[in-house]
Amino acid sequence: MLETVEYISLIIFSVVGIMCSCKCFIRFILRNKSDSDVYIIVPVSDTCENAEQLIRSTAERSMLMGKSRWDKIICLDYGCNDETKKIIKILCREYSFMHYMTHEDFSQIFLTEKSILNLS
Repeated sequence: MLETVEYISLIIFSVVGIMCSCKCFIRFILRNKSDSDVYIIVPVSDTCENAEQLIRSTAERSMLMGKSRWDKIICLDYGCNDETKKIIKILCREYSFMHYMTHEDFSQIFLTEKSILNLS
C-alpha cells in the first residue's frame, strides 16, 4: 500500500515538474524583447481595507512571472489614510521594484496631456 502511494506521488510530482519546466521554456521563447518600459499600477484608496494583501499579492505574482519582466510596480495613492501610507511605504522598501506615488505626482510624470485620461 505504501509503495503505491509513493509511486502515485512520484508520478504526480514528475508531471507537475515537467509542466512547470515547459511553461518556463515557452515563456522564455515567447518573451518580447522590445518592451522596455512596463509598469504595473496598483490604485489604493481609503476604502481599500486590504491594501497590504493587495500589494503583497501583486509583488509576489510579478516575482513569480519573472521580476525582470516588469520595470516597476507603482502603488498609486488615491487618498489613503496615514496608516495605509505607512504600510505602503514599508512594503515599497521591502520590494525594491515597487514605488509609492500620489495621484498628483503620477499625473505630472506620466500624463503629458490630461485629455488622454480624465482623472479627477
